[in-house]
Amino acid sequence: MKTLQGDISIGRVHSNIEKDFIEITLTDKNSHCHVVKVKVSLEAFAKAITGLYGQECSFDFYDSGMVGKYKEYKKEKVLLPNFKYGVDDDTVKAALVKYDIDGWKSSVYDAKNHKNIIKYGDNGEPNVCSIGFTRYMDYPPTKEDK
Repeated sequence: MKTLQGDISIGRVHSNIEKDFIEITLTDKNSHCHVVKVKVSLEAFAKAITGLYGQECSFDFYDSGMVGKYKEYKKEKVLLPNFKYGVDDDTVKAALVKYDIDGWKSSVYDAKNHKNIIKYGDNGEPNVCSIGFTRYMDYPPTKEDK
């Protein structure tokens, strides 16, 4: 069994739809991914923290395959020729796919965000954008990896 480091968050959720409940979230320290999110009633939580074993709860387990890995992030200037405002996600993905190498995944959101435009083309349309890239590695990142 592998021991991971992480963070725990415990909060009381107020709801108009259902009874208030306690939400406990575990987050992996390296990947910053949620591992599990537990939902438990106020009564069951009170019993559990005072030592009454076996309280009912529900939980979401995030089996993303990224838990335990190291998250890396970088920004790159990317040329997007003939890029138009309001372009659909599939067109953006097709333009960015050639930059998704060595495990790096580009952000479609960054490409469509007007705040990331660095240079406009002759036609007044965005041409060069600052795009964020993320990847998850099995080992800590080194300078050679970036």
